[in-house]
Amino acid sequence: MPASRPVEVRQHLIAALYADLVGPFLPESADGPRCEEVLPLPPSRWYLCGFLAPEQGRAPEQQVEEGELGEGDDDEEASASQEPEPKRKSLLPASLGVSVFVPDGDAKDVVTARVSFADYELVEGGEEAEGRRKHEWRRMPRGPVEVDVPIEPQVLANGIPLPGFPDLVLTGVAEKVVAPGLPKGVRALSLFLVNRRQPAPRGREDEAYIFQVELEVRCAKGFVARPNVRGEGSDDRDEQVADLQFRNRVEYVVGHGIAAEPVEKDSRVVAVRTTWLPTATVPRVKTRDNVPDVLVGMEDLAALPDAATARAKLSPLVEHYAAWIAGQKTTRLDTPGRRSTLEALLRRAERARERIAAGIDLLEQDPLAFDAFRIANRAMADAARRRSPDRYKEGAQPSWRLFQIAFVLLALPGLADETREDRETVELIFFPTGGGKTEAYLGVIAFNLVLRRLRGQDRPAGGLGTAVLLRYTL
Repeated sequence: MPASRPVEVRQHLIAALYADLVGPFLPESADGPRCEEVLPLPPSRWYLCGFLAPEQGRAPEQQVEEGELGEGDDDEEASASQEPEPKRKSLLPASLGVSVFVPDGDAKDVVTARVSFADYELVEGGEEAEGRRKHEWRRMPRGPVEVDVPIEPQVLANGIPLPGFPDLVLTGVAEKVVAPGLPKGVRALSLFLVNRRQPAPRGREDEAYIFQVELEVRCAKGFVARPNVRGEGSDDRDEQVADLQFRNRVEYVVGHGIAAEPVEKDSRVVAVRTTWLPTATVPRVKTRDNVPDVLVGMEDLAALPDAATARAKLSPLVEHYAAWIAGQKTTRLDTPGRRSTLEALLRRAERARERIAAGIDLLEQDPLAFDAFRIANRAMADAARRRSPDRYKEGAQPSWRLFQIAFVLLALPGLADETREDRETVELIFFPTGGGKTEAYLGVIAFNLVLRRLRGQDRPAGGLGTAVLLRYTL
């Protein structure tokens, strides 16, 4: 059955990309191990990544051998099309690994390494055209193979052969570390899987490689998180804000030559594993669409009888925002730098609250601004109904999200009064696609256009001319 839901489509695309880049190209069978795979080319040419070459005698990556040029390519054309040789050739990878923090303990502590991979064997088949022998590469899955790895520097330095595969060796380093935010006695462990097989003869090189390599490391005590201090002490405002917002996002594992990800169990990370195709789910940002005592319906706002009613229906927005700001002041933070960043953000939020309140004041102070606000809401509602008529059946009406109506209100004074300092401020809503930025911008634009026309009724130009410069996308 084809995937239908977006999450299923996404998983299908990821699986297809993984099969294309890493393998195996054939899917897993429903009732057993992976299907048998036979390739017409060496797997290192069929798959772009996911394999380890022998540590000794590794061939340069993507090196063009004699005779591999297509027929009809003369030397001059070939030399013109090929890029110049790099000064230092890039070798194929022979190892991969992970680094983690493990809790305090003694020399008897172990972690469990779990390795799975596949070998490919060259199989000669029948004859092809022109007397050539047919060559195929048959996949042989291996593992998973488990081995206990002592957290002991000397043992790690000597290396631990993988059971059943003595030329595949687990090696690494372990040492105690002292760093801010880490518990006392924490040890840093780096563990690598190294391919120490002897190189295979020419034409059979891939028989010494290992493919679709996966390494998982388990610790019964659970791994220790690395505190997030990446943006701490930075002079860049964006980095300071990111450091504050993502202060609770920690790191459990770092991959070497490969990506790595944690595996949680009962809110503890007890395992980490490598992945050749790292993925991340970005949760959708959900806005607070309404609160009971704030009027957000566009047609209701267009039908406001007077400015006093507008104040009564919109002022609770300012009060709710003030309460939210007060709540943010109680946020518990662990560093003076983050506290300073929070205070700076709350000062800006307070300034935004004052501007929203000033926008509501403007509706009472300027009758033309009040009329322009109502007409702009009518225009936005009509546009929304034309755009999505099925959405507003059975009494539903187009409505603002709270951040949208707040954005419109804080922009009103600067649009109506050329002397206000707000007028020189460039307003930007930093928000994911589909969050409602355009509608908020159009609300401001509608107000500005209508106000110019209303004020220009007694002027020769009638409020005509360029009123808005809009550029998409930034």
